[in-house]
Amino acid sequence: MSSKFKLKYYFKPSLQSIPETSTVLHWKSSKGLNSFEELRKYVKDGEDMAKQISNILQERSDLDSSYAKALSKLAAKTMKVSRESSGTIAAAWHAVGSEMETESELHKTLALSLSEDLVKPFRHVIETQYRTRKAVEVTVDKTARSLAEWRAAQAKAKKLCYMCARDNEKMKDVEFGDSKHGRLRTLSEKETVKLELNRRKSEETLRKADVKYYTYCVSAECARLDWEAATNRGSRCFHAMEEERLTQMRDIASQYLSVVKNLSQKLVQIADRLNIPIACCSIDSDLQTVVSLRSAGSNVSEQLLPDFYAEHVSNVMNRDRRKKTLEKCLNLICEDIEREKGAKIGVEKFQKALQENPKFGTDESRQEITDKLKHLRSMLAFLEATKVKVSNAVADIENKPKTESPFVKYLEVHKDKQGLIQSVLKLPSWVQDLDSEGESPSGSDSPDFIDEGTLDEGQPDSDFDEFSSPESDSEDYSHSAADSLSPKALKNTPPLQQEIAPSTRGNGGRCRALYTYTANMYDELTIHPGDIINIHDKQEDGWWVGELEGNIGIFPETYVVELED
Repeated sequence: MSSKFKLKYYFKPSLQSIPETSTVLHWKSSKGLNSFEELRKYVKDGEDMAKQISNILQERSDLDSSYAKALSKLAAKTMKVSRESSGTIAAAWHAVGSEMETESELHKTLALSLSEDLVKPFRHVIETQYRTRKAVEVTVDKTARSLAEWRAAQAKAKKLCYMCARDNEKMKDVEFGDSKHGRLRTLSEKETVKLELNRRKSEETLRKADVKYYTYCVSAECARLDWEAATNRGSRCFHAMEEERLTQMRDIASQYLSVVKNLSQKLVQIADRLNIPIACCSIDSDLQTVVSLRSAGSNVSEQLLPDFYAEHVSNVMNRDRRKKTLEKCLNLICEDIEREKGAKIGVEKFQKALQENPKFGTDESRQEITDKLKHLRSMLAFLEATKVKVSNAVADIENKPKTESPFVKYLEVHKDKQGLIQSVLKLPSWVQDLDSEGESPSGSDSPDFIDEGTLDEGQPDSDFDEFSSPESDSEDYSHSAADSLSPKALKNTPPLQQEIAPSTRGNGGRCRALYTYTANMYDELTIHPGDIINIHDKQEDGWWVGELEGNIGIFPETYVVELED
């Protein structure tokens, strides 16, 4: 486990003990959450409509023997319910309610058919969707609460970090203040030891506070990405549920039409009048409302970047210590960038393997890879923007030119409620879908082109130069696909349980396991002596990629012997 994640779990706060502050309420009322709430309300309204339609049909079945009055009331209720909703299917049900008025004396034989063939299957679908919707809502609410709590913890850690930095600066001034003004102060040995102990304690406290604050920032961003992923998954689930509900309601309307046609000659005219509105039912047309609600959320993700005490010249701090502190922060950020780059390359290789072999994996596994890439790109944007910000702060100290970056135009700086400086990165939505679309959009939303060689010297090049133009995006992807697939790059990739035919072989031949190897990570492959493994790729670092019983993963080269065909 890396030092980053050790720190993350070591400093993880007790989220249940954090009160619901204004920061928590802010995240509960964010634009993305409001968009999801509107979609949830729309789906719930559709579910309520479906429930009322099923209740109406059941009442129709129960009251069919009493004919005229009861059926007339149901017709009025049907038209009322359908008027409260929009769309072609709701319009069809409005027409059904109108025709019920004329059927008041003709539907005695409909009771059994309506109850058994229409109402029961429809209610089963409604109940199933209700349980699914509740599960999605619980997941989204849980991630939203977690995000709000992490933001509150981040704010507290930031305040503590700044306090420790100020105290450390005061300690430094006490130690070096007299010598700075040309006055030598003679201290006793006891005072010197005490001053040294206090200085070390202050520096250690500041170091821990900085690491803790940075860890909380990263954890908060991870929580935000989890919440964003949960809302996206929930939106996709609601989309599918709405499509299923509309399809079921259309099918129920069609079945109702069939029953009416089979009754008697007196119902023929009613059935003919229902043909037109029901034939005009269009799921694609009605789903446009769902699509518009899904796209109604903010197209710009707001990422709160870490703002270190030493980063802003308005905070009093010694110049040399400011520079050293920023360089330490920069090294920490660069380590995380390299780690995320390795994970991104590994996921892209898996994505390319699935694209080249359509039989490998399912739509769900491909969607998991797409979501993982989006997660990695967002985290890389978070880290790269932080790196540029800190690098520019170092450049200001050294009186060097600042680093030009496409992130600068999307960076906003303001003060939070505590009066502390807060940097917010607002990237447009096309950045999240760049790799899947294969090109960057034109226009003012696309950042200016930047050559990889123009970045600040001595720092790793940014993966986000690929956002500059379609040509650079293509070159970066080709280069990453040609690199070797290392275990480090695979450690953060999602597990892929592939459905592969047993006879399928990889491009690298086959091998037999000599020893037992138990997977330590979910991207590794567990093998036992005698297992025959299809080899997909051989790495120079001693790890191979292979397939065993439909599972793809990595395993050590020294545990197997290659077979000759």
